[in-house]
Amino acid sequence: MRLADKKAFSTFEVAQIMNIKYGRLREWLIREDIHPSIQISKGQGSKTLFSRKDIYMTQLFLYFTELGFKRNVARFMLFSGFMPKANDLNWDEYLVCEQTWFTSEDNESLQTGNLTPESFVIYSKEELQKKFAVPSGTILTFIVSLHEIKRYVDYRISEIDGTYVETFVET
Repeated sequence: MRLADKKAFSTFEVAQIMNIKYGRLREWLIREDIHPSIQISKGQGSKTLFSRKDIYMTQLFLYFTELGFKRNVARFMLFSGFMPKANDLNWDEYLVCEQTWFTSEDNESLQTGNLTPESFVIYSKEELQKKFAVPSGTILTFIVSLHEIKRYVDYRISEIDGTYVETFVET
């Protein structure tokens, strides 16, 4: 069966789609950094299963860690109730975090003070163009195109299936 036709994805498939090592994905699962919505393995013989939207959220988690956020901060941002769950997000919109960020004492990662639900705003493309301005006093405001996260995962699925038509260009 082609990956594009599947409703549930194994951890092996997710690691392949995200182009990360299986062990890294397993570590995130063990530490509860990511939360598959279909099924979590209860032991030998059972599988952890991800929906496609779970993969989008896991890719967003990876993106945050690659930006320099520690895993616990990325997990907190994505799964502590501040953001809608993967199935409730419109993956054609933009995630904006308007929060004051600062570097850690070792200057190796970004940290934040108190995140609140008001720190995260979901905008449509039109709303983003009309409303967005960097708030005064903010060291960093970041915008994540949820559409590009979705597009990358969908591209990887079609690439693995050998069916991709559109070329994905990282910007």
